[in-house]
Parts: sequence; structure tokens; C-alpha cells
Amino acid sequence: MLLLMAALLASASPPRTTGSFNYVALGDSLGAGLGAKRGYVERIFQRLTTEKTGATLHNLSTSGATTADVVRAQLPRVAGLRPKLVTLTIGTNDLTEGTSEDRLLRNLDTIVHALRATGAAVVVTNLPAVALAPAVPAAWRAEIDGRVRSANLKLAALCERAGAVVFDLYAFSRAEIPSHPEYFSFDGYHPSDDGYDRWATSMWPLVKAAVTPR
Repeated sequence: MLLLMAALLASASPPRTTGSFNYVALGDSLGAGLGAKRGYVERIFQRLTTEKTGATLHNLSTSGATTADVVRAQLPRVAGLRPKLVTLTIGTNDLTEGTSEDRLLRNLDTIVHALRATGAAVVVTNLPAVALAPAVPAAWRAEIDGRVRSANLKLAALCERAGAVVFDLYAFSRAEIPSHPEYFSFDGYHPSDDGYDRWATSMWPLVKAAVTPR
């Protein structure tokens, strides 16, 4: 894993001077904001601009991405952007495409340690309560929820060892979705503008604390 991390960092593009505070977002369709006009990343960035002079956003998230895609295509670009903050939202597609838990966690371990090696504050969103999405067939919900909870427990331990902060999207979605169907977009799977806004509002205190000098 250490050799892979070194190779990823070495292959990054030359440093840019695009702003005094660079925010880099990695992830899948949730990071890309699919289902709404603006996703949680843009909403977090809007708040950052009130706290950090010259803040710049680089959102590398792509719809359909898995943890393997982040390792291959997104992670090598991070060091060259000289981030002060990185957020990561990935893993749901691994879950729905049948990636093993071991493979998922190995990839996450590689990603999180490489991100921490940049010196940036790293905030990782865990897997949401996918089983609550209206588009998920009822027959699959119990199995999916069990896989999500198991992976999240190990992700939390991984992040604690690496010094990354975890935003508990699973607990947030379990608590709020049942009484807020408007948090889903038209596809019954991705968040709506209301959903992303509530997500960003809940996540912001963790982000602010992570980037505030102590």
C-alpha cells in the first residue's frame, strides 16, 4: 500500500497556485451533485468562501465512480492541486456492483492515507442508508443495510487510524429521511436540492472544525 501511495503522489501534476485555500472533492455522483442544481460540495464551498480568503474548489467527483476509479483517475490529481481540505464521498457504487467488503476497504485505506499524506484536512462521508431510497427494491433492503453498516464500522476505524474525520451520513439519513421524502430527487435515489442542502448544513460544523487552526 505504501508503494502504491508513493507512486500515486509522484505521478501527480505539477503544483498549481490557484488560490490560498484549495478545496478538493473526490467521489461519485453524490459528490458530483447528481439529482439537483447544486450538490453538497458546492454548498460546503459556499460556506468556505466566508471563512477562507481566496478559496478555490476543484471537484473531481464523477457519476458512477467506484473506489477503484478514485484510486486510478482522481487520486493522482490531488497532490498537484495542493489542497488544504479534501472531502471524499465514495463506496455506494462498489456496494451496489458487488465489490467485496475487503476490496472496498483496501481501496479506501489507500485513498485516505494518500490524502492525509498531502497534509490536507480530510473529511470522509461514510456510506448512506441506501436501503431507505425509494428506488431500492424492498427485497434487497435488509441485505444492503447490513453491508452498509458493516463497512461503515470498519471505515470509521480506518479513518481514526489515519487521522481523517468522518461525517456520519448513515446516521443522518436514517434519522431524517423517513420524515422527509422531499430529500430525494425525481429518481428516488439521489438527493434533491433540499437533501443536499440539509446534508451540507449538517456536515459543515465538522468541516469548519477540521480547517480551523488549533
